[in-house]
Order: sequence, then C-alpha cells, then structure tokens
Amino acid sequence: EAATILCRVLNHNADISYIAVNATKLPHTFGDVTRAHWAYWNIMEATNSHAYSVTDGAERWTATAE
Repeated sequence: EAATILCRVLNHNADISYIAVNATKLPHTFGDVTRAHWAYWNIMEATNSHAYSVTDGAERWTATAE
C-alpha cells in the first residue's frame, strides 16, 4: 500500500512494457509478489532504481540500476 501511495503522490507510473520484458533482469523482484498482485507494478516502480524519460505524460524507463 505504501508503494502505491508514494507512486501516486510523486506522480510516478510504472512502465509496464519495460518491466514485463525485463522482469527477470530487474535487481529487485519478490517471489511472493506476482503480476497478478494488485500492487505489483507500483512495487516494481518503487523498488527498482531506473532512468526514465516522460513522453506524452507517460514514464518510459530507459535503463535500470542496481
């Protein structure tokens, strides 16, 4: 819940396409949180450092950092 709140307050939206393609390469994943979990995308957004650009109001990840 905290990850979702922070993402909303900071106006950060997970780049679902990038995360879906690169999920196995992300430095922080959680065995008990699958894509079916209601907060999965916000958890990935909040726990994985990343560079991004904003296009048409949408965040697009360009790289991840460990």
